[in-house]
Amino acid sequence: MRRKIHHKVIMTVAGLAVIVAGLGMAGRAEASENRDVERVIATILGIAVLGAILNDDDPQPQASHDHRPPRVQPRPLPRRVSRAILPGECLRRFNTDRGPWKIYTQRCMKRNFDQVQNLPRACERVIRTDRGRRVGWGAKCLHERGYRVSRR
Repeated sequence: MRRKIHHKVIMTVAGLAVIVAGLGMAGRAEASENRDVERVIATILGIAVLGAILNDDDPQPQASHDHRPPRVQPRPLPRRVSRAILPGECLRRFNTDRGPWKIYTQRCMKRNFDQVQNLPRACERVIRTDRGRRVGWGAKCLHERGYRVSRR
């Protein structure tokens, strides 16, 4: 942008110099019939040069939109967000001989949680209730390993 402004200023001064030189040459000419013709030609030529300078349609190089923007590496999610969210509807409470247990039942988790295969094996539980055997993952164990229950 700055280069274009300097270019226009220089060209404007050059155009004005042509006009002044033309008028000066016409003024020094001897009194003859051609004196008026020379002035008119010099003035027209100077105006034409000045007009060409001011209407400089020099195409500016356009910014290329072909390039790809720089690749931005995403920041890791905050720890509270990056933890796996477990489906709340799979959390059940069962009464056993050893007291109450909260587990995420296996059948429900397989239906509602895509990452079942990634759950820690250390949290797998088989409990016996008055209604039979239940299989799942201990809620306390999973919560200690960063898993959280979704809000319903």
